Amino acid sequence: MTMIISAHLGDCILIAADKRAMIYDLNSRLLRISHDDEAKIKLWCRGAITGTGDSLFINRIMNYFENLTEQEQKLEQVNAIQMEIERRLSEGVPKELLSNNMLIFSIFNGCETTLYTIPIQPFFETFKLDGREHLRAQVNEIKEWTIEVCCLNIPSDLALLQDFQRNLRSLNSFESEGHFISYYIEHLKTIFAKQASIDTSVTPSFDLYLQSCETGCSFAIHIENNFLTTSNV
Repeated sequence: MTMIISAHLGDCILIAADKRAMIYDLNSRLLRISHDDEAKIKLWCRGAITGTGDSLFINRIMNYFENLTEQEQKLEQVNAIQMEIERRLSEGVPKELLSNNMLIFSIFNGCETTLYTIPIQPFFETFKLDGREHLRAQVNEIKEWTIEVCCLNIPSDLALLQDFQRNLRSLNSFESEGHFISYYIEHLKTIFAKQASIDTSVTPSFDLYLQSCETGCSFAIHIENNFLTTSNV
């Protein structure tokens, strides 16, 4: 499916995503592995966007962000998502599959960078107001010093993720940017390797995106992460 870890580090935001693409097969009615080299973190003019779930659905929404320009005065992400939900449903993808999807994006508004999640489940829920039905769509901000983890199979042992959250550090707390980047790469390599060992929908290798909250400047890198498994004798 995907594993995505996003975090607010005080003066930077972080997004990490594995490389395995899953797509819904309309003939078999099952999710299947498409390939293991998916660029799940896409850059747009004000930040980055990624998502977990059906690759075709997520990619179409990411294309909306990629086509935006800095001259745009308003994001219409909720309308764009709703249109793609209706399109994917008309193509035969079941509601149950789409409802488990999640989008994560960052945006620099000229003053600061913020990080958001958009769960797809609320798009299938409505409420009445003044005689009209409205979507319960949510755009949730990830606050400072918190993480968000999206994956198909939540590990039963959360120790690694809890340790990661406890040890979040800002860029300014490091001697150099190099030490800052290396610190998070090593933590994430352990987390992704562990998840890949128990979840066939995730690769140990991952892409990493970091963006300054003050300036909006960003850095993106691919991390190869080979690991060995041992069999019981």
